[in-house]
Amino acid sequence: LSPLIHNDAQWDLRYPVYIGNLTFLHTFSSNTIMEMKFAGYTMSWHSIPTSRDKQTPGHIDLATGERYGNSYWWSLWKSRRLQATASISHYLDNVFGLSHDLKAGLEVERSAGGGDVALNGGFVYLDLNHKPYMAQKYTMNEWAINYRYTLYVQDSWSVVESLVLNPGLRFDVYRGQVPGLGTVYKPTALEPRFGLTWDIFKDHKTVFKAHVGRYNENTKTYYISRAKQAMSDT
Repeated sequence: LSPLIHNDAQWDLRYPVYIGNLTFLHTFSSNTIMEMKFAGYTMSWHSIPTSRDKQTPGHIDLATGERYGNSYWWSLWKSRRLQATASISHYLDNVFGLSHDLKAGLEVERSAGGGDVALNGGFVYLDLNHKPYMAQKYTMNEWAINYRYTLYVQDSWSVVESLVLNPGLRFDVYRGQVPGLGTVYKPTALEPRFGLTWDIFKDHKTVFKAHVGRYNENTKTYYISRAKQAMSDT
């Protein structure tokens, strides 16, 4: 704790996180498997005055950097994500003397996040050497929702006993929405990938692996949530 923040100006942090998931696996045959998953979480980040007093404004001394009287702000941020995936895997043996382990799948994700920041009592006192100087008032609210839709296909191709190739292709569609503005973010991405595994001496002791591919960072709500920020500053 900083000595500049007096005991009456401290915050408490509450950070609950809840996580859940379900998995369904079905075997159609010795060569074909289907898997479905559903997962999600919800969390909040709540900064509240240790005094639990949201009606009394706090003080910040611009000359000394001290904070006293009460914590001057509170905030509540939330984040949620739900994801559903489905895939089917099929093993093909002796296709032109080669084997393939094929997999194709679909992923759908919805995430939402944002929050509120406000000053206790509606404003904060800005002092100079513990003497009144000015007062400031502001509030902030932001929220956004992201959607991701993904299709992918991949193969594990045993060219010879000691060499396996792993080609794959992934297509992502992103949609970011802000309340009151609609869809503000809508990129798509095509991501080819290729890897290989080579058992150099065919004794399973020395293996060479290589991979090259294109990857895109997943979207985050805070990338766009301030596109329409409900904020006032006086």
